[in-house]
Amino acid sequence: QHPLLEDHSLGAEALTDAELCTFQVARMAELFGDAELGMDAAWMAAAEKRLVEEHLTTVAKRQGTARVAYLCLELYDRLRALGRLAPDGSCEFPLRHHHIADALGMTDVHVNRCIQALRKRGLSRIRDRRLYILREAELRDFAAFPAELDFARPKRPIF
Repeated sequence: QHPLLEDHSLGAEALTDAELCTFQVARMAELFGDAELGMDAAWMAAAEKRLVEEHLTTVAKRQGTARVAYLCLELYDRLRALGRLAPDGSCEFPLRHHHIADALGMTDVHVNRCIQALRKRGLSRIRDRRLYILREAELRDFAAFPAELDFARPKRPIF
């Protein structure tokens, strides 16, 4: 049996409105037969692989406050790539402390302390379920956020 056809016990919870796109595994070959869709799928797989590597680094090597900063920047950049920043530069931030703690292998109390530390340093602020990046370049340095991480999809490959 093909690995994609195996039953997996994975789940996800949408914290905001979301669109879900499903594909029949048996028809994936047709998807990859379309050059544009195939390249998009390959780009997404490569980008997600890179993110998994970064997440492992975040949990294993970064201190707590840098982990939280990294997560905030990743979500901020994803929303910026989608054109979803508000005119004041803020973005929706539906995550609660327990979501952040689960994602980063921390306790809720530690997450709260880290968020407060970022606010006291004047780097970021979370208020009314919105994220405000106050000093972006400094926050990126603090989080050791890789400059090459780009969430904007390429227009089309150049051959």
